[in-house]
Amino acid sequence: MALDGQTEAALAQFQECLRALRAAGLPAAATATATLAAEIEAGHFATPQIVSPTTAPALLTPPFQAPVVPAWFVGRGAAVERLRTWLQSERVVALVGMGGIGKTTLAAALAHDQRAHFPDGVLWAGLATADPLEVLH
Repeated sequence: MALDGQTEAALAQFQECLRALRAAGLPAAATATATLAAEIEAGHFATPQIVSPTTAPALLTPPFQAPVVPAWFVGRGAAVERLRTWLQSERVVALVGMGGIGKTTLAAALAHDQRAHFPDGVLWAGLATADPLEVLH
């Protein structure tokens, strides 16, 4: 406000901040605020320097931990479509069946198929022999 020529409004705001800081038991912050208010009142305040970053921040890539789908995974289009429909209607889906029939491969194919619908990432955990609470850590 003071930089925009609104010195009185800035000082009034500082007074309100001082009252709040003192009431909250923050004397050091109140002292720093009072010092800044005195500088503004005297007209001795520096224009802040704007510093641009020299490099853009690194973009984080969301995790995707699903296993690779084998090239021999074919003929499950109807199952993938049904699961896709269920997932898009916000259902919880469980694949159940005897070992070796392709549940994990089907789940991996579905994860790859639906990757764009989960922008925060896809995590993969095997629970068959693990303690479920340990997997969460």
